[in-house]
Amino acid sequence: MKLFKKFHLGQWNVHAFEEDGSQDAFIGADMLPIKATEADLICSAPPSKEYEEHMRLQLEALGRIKSWPPREYKEALGQICVNSASLESTMRTLIWAAAGMGSETGMIFTGGKKSTTELGDMLQLVVKQRAPDLEEKLKTLMKEVNKAFENRGIYVHSVWTVGDGGIPLIGKFFSEKTSRNGKLVKLEDLEGLAIGFGDIEGRLSSLVLERFVLGIAPTASLTR
Repeated sequence: MKLFKKFHLGQWNVHAFEEDGSQDAFIGADMLPIKATEADLICSAPPSKEYEEHMRLQLEALGRIKSWPPREYKEALGQICVNSASLESTMRTLIWAAAGMGSETGMIFTGGKKSTTELGDMLQLVVKQRAPDLEEKLKTLMKEVNKAFENRGIYVHSVWTVGDGGIPLIGKFFSEKTSRNGKLVKLEDLEGLAIGFGDIEGRLSSLVLERFVLGIAPTASLTR
């Protein structure tokens, strides 16, 4: 291994990289090459006070994450994850239906790590080509899809903290520079988003499947 040291949090830290050069892209300009003997000395040295304080704050934040938010909030977050995953899967199926492809062929185009934004763009392109009269209605629905997934990202990937009076808050990723202040989140907001995913999935499915599978013209009620 190629050994380097980097000064961070008041102390030198050792970084090791493969000899074949495959990890050279991760060697920063602020890293200095060292020998194994120096690496051993650095690793055996006691941690700095700055590092200990940093870890104390990190562990404190982790403790808040494990015990917060309340159970009913966690259940609502779980429902958001389940319903959003269902919508994402349905979007793939709708692309196959609109393009007249079976699942095996469809997965070639929609499989892998495509984002919901990419899937939405793909669905709109297919619909624009095969049913241009649905284009505007679908565009309106996709705005709802994108907004729902944006809100999902905020709720699911933010760190939850405890505000004054024990209210649930979401804020930045925890660190020694992160304030305990954050955005208040109501339980009904989470429950509403979970229900919203199911509602959008139903309307999106109806719009696409009734045209491409059943051959029925869309109605205004489907794109309220």
